[in-house]
Amino acid sequence: MRPYLIAAFILITASAQAQDAAAILRRHEKVMGDARQWAGLKTVQVKGQQGRGVRMVYTIAQGKGIKIDLGYSGIINHQAAVAPGNGWVRFLSWPHGADSIQLSAMHVYWPFFDLRASLLLNTTASGTKAEYLGTETMNDVYCYKLRCTDADGQASICYMDTATCYLVMTERTVLVKDEERDAAISYSNYKQVNGMMIPMSYTTNNGTQTIEHIELNVAVNDTTFTPAAPDKN
Repeated sequence: MRPYLIAAFILITASAQAQDAAAILRRHEKVMGDARQWAGLKTVQVKGQQGRGVRMVYTIAQGKGIKIDLGYSGIINHQAAVAPGNGWVRFLSWPHGADSIQLSAMHVYWPFFDLRASLLLNTTASGTKAEYLGTETMNDVYCYKLRCTDADGQASICYMDTATCYLVMTERTVLVKDEERDAAISYSNYKQVNGMMIPMSYTTNNGTQTIEHIELNVAVNDTTFTPAAPDKN
């Protein structure tokens, strides 16, 4: 093959492989299910298992707050809540305010806090900018690699399955008491719920959280994210 033909072939191949980030995100949004259902998602409650034997219940008002109940054998012995600018943790009957390191460490729960944002389903409305970085294998899956930067300048590296366009992993840097730490979240076991594709397993720095039951648009009391009063002995 003549040199100029080889060069043209390489150029065409490279161009075909250099996927446009916006096109990848549009495909991703399409495969994730009914856009109207996603737009109407207000609250979520998930039940399942975190790590080895820890039962979990997450109650979420999308973009407003998340409450986490954790325990063994049906007994809740750890509660926490996160809302913008506020947080608390309750061990047994001892409630106290969450300090900065606790709030920062709670980033592992934030995929549930706003599923649309976490799963890259509102990038246009939120002002998120995406850049195509190539392809890479993550969790044994061949993925598109994107850099997504939100309107506040927070950047995440996002990996999407080239075959399904489901989100496989996000990586970002979080600040814990003025110290930068790497945080990664993996998504797997996608299942259709009310016309939406939702990952039923999340793996974070704290282990794997597996959803066994999920309810959408459940009633959430205004006081859900307010710490309970301590028990009186």
